[in-house]
Parts: sequence; C-alpha cells; structure tokens
Amino acid sequence: MNAPDFYSPSRQFRRALTRDWRLHSIELLCGILYPVIGFYVGHRVGQSQVYPVIVPFLVTAAFLFYLTRRLCLPEVKRSSVFCYFNLPQDRLMALDAHVAFLGMASLWLTVWVLAGSLLKLGGAGFTACYRWHPDFVMVPFFTTALTIRHLYLKHGMAFWRDSVLWYLLLMTWLVWRFYGIIEQPSRSVNNYWPDRSLSLTTEWATAAIMAAVAVWLVHTTRIQWRQRQIGGIR
Repeated sequence: MNAPDFYSPSRQFRRALTRDWRLHSIELLCGILYPVIGFYVGHRVGQSQVYPVIVPFLVTAAFLFYLTRRLCLPEVKRSSVFCYFNLPQDRLMALDAHVAFLGMASLWLTVWVLAGSLLKLGGAGFTACYRWHPDFVMVPFFTTALTIRHLYLKHGMAFWRDSVLWYLLLMTWLVWRFYGIIEQPSRSVNNYWPDRSLSLTTEWATAAIMAAVAVWLVHTTRIQWRQRQIGGIR
C-alpha cells in the first residue's frame, strides 16, 4: 500500500473509527443494561393495558451523554493535541469517527429497547401493548448532538445564551410530553386503553424536526471546530 492510499480519507476514517471501537466497545456492550433498567424505573404495574416506552429512551440518552463525553473530551481538553498534530490526516476525521460511532451506538441501544418491548419487560404479564412515541425515539440522538455541540464549541456569551435556550426548550418539551402521556386517562369506550396525548402524525413530524435539528447542530459544530484548528487546537 502506497502513502496516498494509506492516508486517503476513507482509510483515515476507518482507522479513527476502529480506534473508537477498540477503546469503547466494552462500554457499549455494558450499555445494554441501561435500556433494560429503564423499563423498571418509575413503572406502575397494573395501572393500564398500555405501557408508554418513554423512560428507556431517557435512560439511554443519559448513557449516551456519558459516552459522548468519554469519546470527545480528549480532543477538547487538548490531551491528544500532539498526537493529531503529528498525523497527516484531515482535521475533522476524529470528530467524524466519533459521530459515526455514537450514531451506531444510538441505533444499537434503540434495538435493545425494541427487544425489551417485545419481551414485555416491566409489564408483570399484564401490559397488553408497548406503545412507542417517535419523538421520544429521537431523544438519545438529539441529546448526543447537543452534547457534541457543548463539548466542541467555544464557551463564550453567545454560546451560553444559545445553550440555555436549547436546554430549556428540550426540558420543557420533555416534561410536557411525559406528563401529557402518563396522565392521559383510561376510558371504558376503548377497553381502557389510554389515547395518545398527540396524534401519531404530529409525533412523526416532531421526530423529523428533532432529527433535522440534530444533524444541523453537528454540521455547524464541525464547521466551527475546523476553524479552531491550525495544525493543532488553538
């Protein structure tokens, strides 16, 4: 293999992604426990035939917040500056590998939430339906994007102003949606199956907006992170 092939963008990306896998695959494997635990947190057994799958995604988002910090802090704290300074590679390759790894981790844990729903974890044999809400499915992805933004951008006044707005918006929406679903009363007209607090179409539209905003946050972070680097981190 010649030098141009060895340092081609595709091979650089694969090496960076392989490094992340070797360093954090055990944490990702152990992370399977978090969606499982989420099915038993705050669940009222025997209250309804419908179990809204909410808490497993919130617990998964908390784990991904931790994992994102573990992956990204070495670059942000400059502990890997000299390593990247001496490598003839694209400045954004490490960040792109982190984003890819975290995206796969989010999908991997979402699959385990699905498996827990199929196995009816936390239902004590009573719950007849495990109801997913598309907007809550996006919470781990959105949390990961916000964490990446928080770690890589300069923390000036404009950053904190925008951050407070993002965090308040997310927390207000979470509280409103969580209690709107949990407190939805069961009705005898539909065999005591509580309705959704929002229509499924609205939930899908919200999920699409959250996905688009998450992609935009990562994209703008990549641009500003590149501008901060000339041979190393300034």
